[in-house]
Amino acid sequence: MSEKKLAGPEIIKTICELAARPNNVKLTARAEYDLLAEDLTKDDVCRSIITWIGANKDVVEIITIAVPEHLGEKAYVMKPTIAQKPFYVKVTILDYDTYREMLLIISSHPPN
Repeated sequence: MSEKKLAGPEIIKTICELAARPNNVKLTARAEYDLLAEDLTKDDVCRSIITWIGANKDVVEIITIAVPEHLGEKAYVMKPTIAQKPFYVKVTILDYDTYREMLLIISSHPPN
């Protein structure tokens, strides 16, 4: 069994900074559906990301294998609580280290 790879401090800082600016956050169609199913908003997820990172919880780096348009890209997983429920949140950073940097929420749903 392989050990999980944690995101580095610069990536974590970037995720937190982008989550604090919801205009710099986009949702995939899947994430929109996830949130609608739970009656949540993008802002709810952004707040949970900030809280998760502020509590120094693990942000795990993965390589996306199940989302065709992001296949092989780095993504970051967190497991915050949103509306008193545990959630699985997967994000990626678009245009990392550029002036157009955005946080993309790939999915946000209760764990299966």
